Amino acid sequence: MTCSTSARFASVLIGMAYFVALCASGFIPSVASAEPRDTGSAAFFVRQPKPASILLEDGRAIALKLGADGTLPNTVDGPKGSLAIESQRSAYYVVAAGVLSHAAERDELLDKGLKAFEWGFDQAGPSGSFPDERGGAEKNENSLYAKSAFLGAASRSLLLLQQADLAPGYRERVAALLERLLHSARWMAGSSDLEKFFKRAKRSDKMLTNQLFSIAVALQETGVMTGDQSLTRRAQELVERILPRQSADGTFPEKGGFDAKYQTVSLEHLARYANTLPDSPWRNTVMAALRKGTDRFVQAVDSAGIIDNSANTRTMACGQGKAGDGPKGREIDIVPLRLLYIGYVLDETPRLEPLADQILAVGQKLTKERKCGK
Repeated sequence: MTCSTSARFASVLIGMAYFVALCASGFIPSVASAEPRDTGSAAFFVRQPKPASILLEDGRAIALKLGADGTLPNTVDGPKGSLAIESQRSAYYVVAAGVLSHAAERDELLDKGLKAFEWGFDQAGPSGSFPDERGGAEKNENSLYAKSAFLGAASRSLLLLQQADLAPGYRERVAALLERLLHSARWMAGSSDLEKFFKRAKRSDKMLTNQLFSIAVALQETGVMTGDQSLTRRAQELVERILPRQSADGTFPEKGGFDAKYQTVSLEHLARYANTLPDSPWRNTVMAALRKGTDRFVQAVDSAGIIDNSANTRTMACGQGKAGDGPKGREIDIVPLRLLYIGYVLDETPRLEPLADQILAVGQKLTKERKCGK
């Protein structure tokens, strides 16, 4: 067993012990037990020097944008006040920065991050859906992705906090949020919007693979944390339907082809899914798809760390950008952070970390990220 594997399994034991303690104290619902492979890995990963540096910088910056009520910019969208709940997902970075911080800053960041998720779940209706999100429940399946992005960020944040040394007040807030997350995830798993969304994605020009993964991973992570095996079974059903969409060269299609930017989004989702699975033939299948997709992305990066976006099928080809000094923020950090995580899951850090460093170095030389559209 390698040192990294030993550390991960040690984290698992800590996480399971904390979960049992919460159950015994009545903080979280009593559900069927689960045996996740690596629930502690999130906390172990974020504490590594390079991820920690990125998360601290980005989390502190995002915390400054949070309103007093916990909302982030663009959460309330448009003249009719329609909800864009996915904007609240950035609170994950605030929570991560809080876990990595000390003393007063730690309390401030954790409080702000939790408040952002609490505000988000306050927008949920009795069913667990978000009725004001872009047409609402059962009316527009496109809105399901936005809901899953928020739920996925909430699940990753709560997982981190389960591994942290929290004061009782924070533990109570985490437990309350976990109940609300579970309720919303159960709604999403049975939503008619879900089948509509997958049916729509059968058209190659409509297929946004990263959004399909987002839904599956939100269900998986919630199911693993709560022990709700109906959610993990549903997640596997969905991933079994997504993986055959991968092209022979490793592409996870976005509007009919390869898109370098969104390939990394799909890869991060798949890595998060794989890292919750017990050792099994199914996990081997998922890991093989992850490795194949990673190899495809690596082919799009030149020796200087510049990503070739010229053939992107969803985002516009990137321009050259403008030179500048100093760190430029999350949009430049995010691809290297994804690569660091993927390398961690694949146990390929020696190969992917230098690539992440190169991409980050190129990005930090620009005043703005090379504009790639949306």
